[in-house]
Amino acid sequence: MTGRNILSSITGIYDDIVATRIAVGNRRDPRLGPEAESFNDEVTGKLLDIEKELKKRIAREVAPHPFYNYWLESVTGVGPILGAQIISCIQGQLHTPECIVKRAAYYAKKTKVQRGVKRARRYTCECPEVDIERFPTISSLRKYAGLAPVDGKIPRPRAGERVTWSPLLKKVLWKVGDSFVKKRKSYYRGIYDEYKKYYVERDTGKISLKQIDNRARLKAKQRFIDDLWVKWRTMKGLPVTKPYAFAVLGHSEDHYEPPPEAGEETRSRAVSPT
Repeated sequence: MTGRNILSSITGIYDDIVATRIAVGNRRDPRLGPEAESFNDEVTGKLLDIEKELKKRIAREVAPHPFYNYWLESVTGVGPILGAQIISCIQGQLHTPECIVKRAAYYAKKTKVQRGVKRARRYTCECPEVDIERFPTISSLRKYAGLAPVDGKIPRPRAGERVTWSPLLKKVLWKVGDSFVKKRKSYYRGIYDEYKKYYVERDTGKISLKQIDNRARLKAKQRFIDDLWVKWRTMKGLPVTKPYAFAVLGHSEDHYEPPPEAGEETRSRAVSPT
């Protein structure tokens, strides 16, 4: 798929540079003397220059992407960098049933690798590169994003167990959720505010304020990923359905809201405890 590899590469390098710049800044120590401080400043400045160049390159690469132009660019709180990261995470191969079986058998052989034994290469195949077609339902995208509760809890990595979601997309969506909270004019900040009010009224004294805040953030991210699924598939002329709670569980559609149109930041919202 055009642009997938370059977006993935540049955004990954950008994250690495940011992490390195922060790590260098954390090494600042006045006890080392002015020469060391000056060198730290010099390195930090060069890393900032690289960051700026990468930001410009990311903006140029993501600008022509059809879905970024169609809707994602208009979402307050999602700029070129987060938009590029979201797109690169969702794009990938659509594996056939036969390929899925072969992949499972291949990785089943990669159990514990003894010390000194060369690791097997990643499984490769010729399945087509697509994007939102990989996710036939909203629930499948929520699961891939790590936003689908399992036994009432959001899944976390466990030692010795292979994750069933994309850690990178989950990390990106954490940053997206944080951005929504900071952007008071964002449509999804409104979702966060209303759910936080709901949980404060319902759960104060039962759980901590931090847990209440995390639940409200989760609702905003879930609504965003639901809307993204609907918008992206609509743009491509693919079938769309309402979220699982409404389409399958039969929850009242009085609380269902279609995704906001591009640039739409204000409208009435109804909070549902689903």
